[in-house]
Amino acid sequence: MLHIVLHEPEMPANTGNIGRTCVACGAVLHLIEPLGFRLNEKMIKRAGLDYWDKLDVRTYINFEDFLEKNNDPKIYMATTKAKHVYSAPAYEDDEVTRKPPPCPLCTATWTGCGRCLSTSSTTR
Repeated sequence: MLHIVLHEPEMPANTGNIGRTCVACGAVLHLIEPLGFRLNEKMIKRAGLDYWDKLDVRTYINFEDFLEKNNDPKIYMATTKAKHVYSAPAYEDDEVTRKPPPCPLCTATWTGCGRCLSTSSTTR
């Protein structure tokens, strides 16, 4: 099963689109707080997320909480700044993580590793 993890998502519309995709392909959506929006009925109705009740969505108070509750999963980070294309690895029951634009520390930590994948179709 595919798991999509959004680390501190800021845009409700983007999260909604990703949630819709998760419903369509049977994936689990994990949301790591803080969120840039509220997950309440009013926000869901406003965004037209009439499928939200069909979505397997799980929330976590921070990244450590996510790791603890998911038994230290194998993680791939998707970003536009990576050297490897997202279609390169052979995925199994792996977690795919999409983070917000990385800070300088994150860039130094993630972009050099083999699990940091580019969301573009070509590498830089």
